[in-house]
Amino acid sequence: MPELVDLYAMVSRMRVLGMSKTTACADFVMRSIVETYFTPNRTLADLRDLTRSGHGIDPLKDFSAAAREELRVFAMV
Repeated sequence: MPELVDLYAMVSRMRVLGMSKTTACADFVMRSIVETYFTPNRTLADLRDLTRSGHGIDPLKDFSAAAREELRVFAMV
């Protein structure tokens, strides 16, 4: 649980300092992590199916793209 509190604190800091798209993506990742924490463990077959379908296997993809764009914008300033 302390890790979840730390996660909430990190996202809250992003809300203050970051752009709205990055913050929205961070919120989505945080909700996904919390939701996953309370779901039953997945089997290797489940993970294989997720990988094949392309859904849910890379929860940081959109956040990474938003953060990269934010860094690009700040580098231009």
